Parts: sequence; structure tokens; C-alpha cells
Amino acid sequence: MYLSFVARGYPSRIEHFQSLVKDAIRRKGFSLVDVLQVCVSYNDLYDFYDKHVYEVQVADPGNFEEAWRVIREWDYNSAGPVPIGKFYEIDRPGFEEFLPRHEPQKADREAKLQEAISRLI
Repeated sequence: MYLSFVARGYPSRIEHFQSLVKDAIRRKGFSLVDVLQVCVSYNDLYDFYDKHVYEVQVADPGNFEEAWRVIREWDYNSAGPVPIGKFYEIDRPGFEEFLPRHEPQKADREAKLQEAISRLI
């Protein structure tokens, strides 16, 4: 699993939300941000979120079990308090770092260039 960052944010808290998105983008590996986006046409939840959202600080952001416990304090069908913030954050290599890389030797490169040039002439 390449998951390295899990957070939940509420865009009405602009500075907090911006910092979560920036941290998610900068993190190597897979970042997941649950965004509490409100649709004013069909399900206007601004009042609910404004009353129930609170910022949480997870004691150990590297502990997935603790993060999972905090995340599960609220689900989309309950009227309880809604924790937002960083729940899980670890250093992990990105997916691209696991891909094999082929760096041709200089001699190989020179030979291939000469071969290509000779075919063109």
C-alpha cells in the first residue's frame, strides 16, 4: 500500500483547508483528502457543518489505527461532531520510485547515436 497521507477538510475554513491540500500535494505516495463540499441546490449542509466541524490533532500521525479511530468518530449518516484535519501522515517512497530505471552507459549511447547517424547518411 502506498497510502501516506489521509485528511478531511472543510473548504469554508479556508486557511485550514489550503494547508491540508498543500500538505497532500507535497507528500510522496498516495494522499487522500475527504472534502466536505456542500451542494446548496440539493443538500445545503453549511449550517450543519458550521456547527459540528472541529479541528483535531492526532497524537501520533504515523499510527494508522489511531487515525482510523478518529476518522470513524463520524460517518455521513450521523449528526455528531465532525473531525477535520490530518489523520495520517508518514514518509513513504512514491510509486514511481519502485519503477525500474535504465540508464544507458555512455559507450552504448555513443554506439547507438553512430548507428542512427549512419542509417540517415
